Amino acid sequence: MNKIYSLTKGIARKLSPYTTLKEIPSILNPIPPVYELTGIELKDMTDEFKQNAEIIDNLYIKNKIFANKNFTAYLILWHPKATSPIHNHGTLGCFYKPLTTGLVEHQYLDKEDYLHYIKRKDCCPTYTHYINDYVGLHSMENTNDYISSSIHVYPNNDNEETI
Repeated sequence: MNKIYSLTKGIARKLSPYTTLKEIPSILNPIPPVYELTGIELKDMTDEFKQNAEIIDNLYIKNKIFANKNFTAYLILWHPKATSPIHNHGTLGCFYKPLTTGLVEHQYLDKEDYLHYIKRKDCCPTYTHYINDYVGLHSMENTNDYISSSIHVYPNNDNEETI
């Protein structure tokens, strides 16, 4: 768990009250994959991490690591084989950076009376990804038999809905 603590503190130090959304990819891209997080167990988490964490439908743990007037950044720990509900991210979108392998994004188009599956994207941990409503809806899946992790940056004052 010390690895998660040092990672989140390191990312938070790179962000400032003046960091803008346009700067997020250049801050997240240099972060290398953190293979030491592969296979981390929930029992390994520190009390501080647990106090700041929000457990979402027993699918993932979302821990706020930084916020300013422009955005909020989270570390998300995905339970093994977990898949998020299909959801949107508003017009301003969401940046996300996998820290381990095994995360897959499923993209959909919202047709009038059904969802149309567009594609599956294996999310490379050496790249910062982006989604917004112009791209479509999506869900995230951890294909691993162990916990995977990622950083997500959400703009403030943009709507996110689960369908």
